[in-house]
Amino acid sequence: MANHLSADLKTLDRAWGFIISSALLSIIVGSNLSQATPEGDALHIIKEVLHAEVNWTGNDPCQAWEGVSCSLNHVIGLNLSMKRLHGTLAAEIGQLSFLKSLDISNNLVEGNIPIEIANLTNLQILNSQH
Repeated sequence: MANHLSADLKTLDRAWGFIISSALLSIIVGSNLSQATPEGDALHIIKEVLHAEVNWTGNDPCQAWEGVSCSLNHVIGLNLSMKRLHGTLAAEIGQLSFLKSLDISNNLVEGNIPIEIANLTNLQILNSQH
């Protein structure tokens, strides 16, 4: 009987260890998902500088942000056409290194295009038409 009790306690101990490990992993993964991303930070600055009227909540731009398209958790498209933008395009645009398409048309964006746009080596479409 002592052997059965000892075996049952070992099984119970392993089960609790698995449950606790799983819970900790869930907490760690969950907290990593909610952390700010460099692309998210850059987009928040761009939004602020251009006074963009878009619905961007949270830290991950690939989680249904208005006008943002993603692939493999990277921003590849930014459509801010007709969003009542006014001001200059922020240098942080250069941090969106996977960006393929940028549409800031039909807004009041003015000033020079920042030199950091040269960092966008994947950029194929830039629409800034008024």
